[in-house]
Amino acid sequence: MAVDYPAHLRLAIQQGKKRTISKTFMNTSPLDGLMYSQRLTDQAPVIWDFNLIFNSADAADFSDWLLNDTDSGNEAVNMPIKTEQGIVIHEVRFIDIPQPREVGDTWRYSCSVQAAAIVRPEDVEVLSDLAIAGYTELDMSLIDQAINEGWPEA
Repeated sequence: MAVDYPAHLRLAIQQGKKRTISKTFMNTSPLDGLMYSQRLTDQAPVIWDFNLIFNSADAADFSDWLLNDTDSGNEAVNMPIKTEQGIVIHEVRFIDIPQPREVGDTWRYSCSVQAAAIVRPEDVEVLSDLAIAGYTELDMSLIDQAINEGWPEA
């Protein structure tokens, strides 16, 4: 069973977040004629690379949560991630142990996580439940703006 990402900690900073989806097909060019595609699999794992930026107290909470609740990142995590559908909870696994770097008064954790697929909720109620849980796009936008405009060196 996956561990929930702590609701009181900041989510992934959107600036510089990168998503990579594995190919599910292969294109083949014959000697003569048009190229054709061949399906390799129906599974398309997705990898996100992003930063988590915390003050000292939140960094200590994150480090403690990572060590104790996720068994140093070995357990799956229910993490809210912003996609085209809004902020959606994905079950992810850390690819590597997040590495902290001190930048001024903040701690920046470089993370890579993998999910089995992008979650695309079909029910609008799912997205409204996430908003009720306290994760709003406005919050993430304001955090991103503060980090990138207020602390560009971070």
